[in-house]
Amino acid sequence: MITMQAYNVLVVDDEAEIQDAIEIYLRHEHMNVYKAGNGLEALELIGREDIHLIILDIMMPELDGILDRKSQRLKVLINDLFEASKMASGAVELTLEDVNVSALLGQALAEYSDKIEAAPLTFRVLIAHPHIRTRLDGKKTWRVLENLLSNALKYSLPGSRVYVALTEDDNHVVLTINNISAYEIDFEVEELFERFKRGDASRHTEGSGLGLAIARSIVELQEGRLQIEIDGDCFKATVTWPKNASTAGAASGSDHCAGTTAAALL
Repeated sequence: MITMQAYNVLVVDDEAEIQDAIEIYLRHEHMNVYKAGNGLEALELIGREDIHLIILDIMMPELDGILDRKSQRLKVLINDLFEASKMASGAVELTLEDVNVSALLGQALAEYSDKIEAAPLTFRVLIAHPHIRTRLDGKKTWRVLENLLSNALKYSLPGSRVYVALTEDDNHVVLTINNISAYEIDFEVEELFERFKRGDASRHTEGSGLGLAIARSIVELQEGRLQIEIDGDCFKATVTWPKNASTAGAASGSDHCAGTTAAALL
């Protein structure tokens, strides 16, 4: 596995100011930074050092597309890196409003419907009530839902079921997603929240390795909790949001790895 301390980033740009600005952010994240002023210098460094990520100006001369494969995920990774830094520092403005979490989850599932139908998985969805509400930042909570659903699609064992349940009680709104991992889970739960730390077998998948760290920060900024439970190959993510008094509703049970009753089959 790659940890933050061992993560080597090559910054390729012919403008020193841009190199320095990116270096500040990356070193704040405890990464080793290498810099090159042109494509030839970059290729020399790649041949000499163990570079995990390249940040580059693709319009530079002498580049010739050689670095294209390693730069495929650049935009996603850098955007996620900056977002994770802001979340961790608390330098984020929340737009809290009364959100229908039932509708938001339904919209997220609809957004992923093509991928869900194409995946060798069966999604079973339980939304206990069509009007489960609480005060959240809708746009940032959407990011949490995207991350959890995307992870379930990427990492679930083909042929298995994914259980998605949204429930509530007098004080909380609870979202649970249960799946069986396609990969052996041979690490501690907290490692999943470490930036860039992913299992070797899953590193070929798309993404930055920052998703869960960002999702947990978003939830915690809204006074909620994101918990991960692992039992063998059974993986369970639980998001708990506090519910303000004005949105109190009917109580309902939570999900678990096996035996969840499904309200809908996707």
